[in-house]
Parts: sequence; structure tokens; C-alpha cells
Amino acid sequence: GADLTKVTTGLVTEAIARGDLTVAYIQVVGSLVGQVIARNANSDVASHYCGLITSGEATVAIGLSEPSAGSDAGIGTASRAVDDTWAYVKNRQAFDQPLSKFQGVSFPLAEAETKITAARLLCLETLRLGDEGLPHTSQAAMCKWWAPLEAYHAVHQCLLLHGQNG
Repeated sequence: GADLTKVTTGLVTEAIARGDLTVAYIQVVGSLVGQVIARNANSDVASHYCGLITSGEATVAIGLSEPSAGSDAGIGTASRAVDDTWAYVKNRQAFDQPLSKFQGVSFPLAEAETKITAARLLCLETLRLGDEGLPHTSQAAMCKWWAPLEAYHAVHQCLLLHGQNG
């Protein structure tokens, strides 16, 4: 309803997901379902349902998290987890020095941050292609497969590095 570009919508969703992935899903699902309705329904049906979705009166769902269908909006969440973990390992002491001084701690975090950055750039490029009306199906498929995988690995590594405090 805000007439934002796909890139802007992606950046907003990522920022929201840094705080709460569940809240980000509300925007993602509403936007995706609204687009399907707007493109495929007649104007009366589209106007009615898109209005209900936009106002929050209608609850909608889409099968993005089904085992055979899916993707997750995890870049923002993973980025936040890595940022929080960097802060933790810089403050947590072991053997009279911060955990971040140990390569076994800093290297996995640097790797996770690198992969999250690469996945984010792939997603932004895919959204840019969509904004320009260019083909982006293969890039979207790469994003749907790779971004959630790397987000999962990053969050998992962060949990391990937090140890009993994770």
C-alpha cells in the first residue's frame, strides 16, 4: 500500500527482522498475498481483499515455511545475532583476555558475517532486477535457497559461541 520499491521493501523488512522475525513476517506475508491478489483477481475482489489485508482486518497466510516450499526472511535476524555475538565475545573473558582474541571464536564469526553480507547483496540485486522489470527468477531461487541456509548457520554458530549463556 505504500508504493515502495522492492529494494526499499526488502531493506525495511530486514530492519524489522533485526528486532523480531515474527513481526517481519507480517509484512512479508501481507505483501506477497496482496501482490498475488492484485495481479490475478478482478478489480472488485482485489480492492476488497487488499484493503482488508492493508488495514490488518484480514489474516492471510502463504506456504513459505512449508518443508517443500520454502524460504525464511532471516538475513536481518542473522545479522543481529552476529552483531550481538561480536559484542558478547569482546566482553566475555577467558584466560585473562576477551574471547574475541581467539581465532576459534573470531574466524567463525567473520565467516558468518561474510556469508550474511553476500546473501544480503544477492537479495538486494534480485530485488533491484525486479524493480527494473528485468528477469530475476533464477536469482530469486538462489535467494530462497541460500539466504535462509546461511542465516541458519550464522545463528547456530552464534548460539554455540554464547555457550551456556546462548
